[in-house]
Amino acid sequence: VVSGGEPPGLDGSCRPLVDAIGQVGVEESPTPRRELRLARPVYVSVGQSHALAVPGDELRLSVGTEFRTPVGRSVVDLVLDPESFRSELAAARTPGFVEEWMALKGAGLALGASEENVLVVLENGFGVPPRWPDEVGRHKALDLVGDLALLGVRLHACVATVMGGHALNRALVREIQGTVSLVE
Repeated sequence: VVSGGEPPGLDGSCRPLVDAIGQVGVEESPTPRRELRLARPVYVSVGQSHALAVPGDELRLSVGTEFRTPVGRSVVDLVLDPESFRSELAAARTPGFVEEWMALKGAGLALGASEENVLVVLENGFGVPPRWPDEVGRHKALDLVGDLALLGVRLHACVATVMGGHALNRALVREIQGTVSLVE
């Protein structure tokens, strides 16, 4: 449980939290985890962003992104489980294009943002080296995982997004919640 203001940015990823949880361990709840299996595909669009969730046996994510140079185009595709989350997504930092970052700072926002906790995207490079060539796409996949967690259940589906973000992810969650009577 988090109380108070926004939690610290740490290194801009959730890896420090995953590492801390790994150090203390996890205790399984005796209450069975609720699972959600889609009975039919679910599709949403928000502007130029699109998401499709289709029935599946596990949670598979395919996240496509395209941004200006130096970020470029990427597709992150993985079956989500604890190991793939730790090794493929947890260390992906929040990206920030320098011009947007400067505008936010000028408006008195994003005051805790720095090159220590944001993957700053400059005109022709990055403020610090990316951890992966597709780190921005991995962070978008990480955002999707967090937003799907709002369902409060273990989702079994293949979820694909193109140019997604929190608004698209929330729309997908709302649409899935609206199909609850259609799940197994």
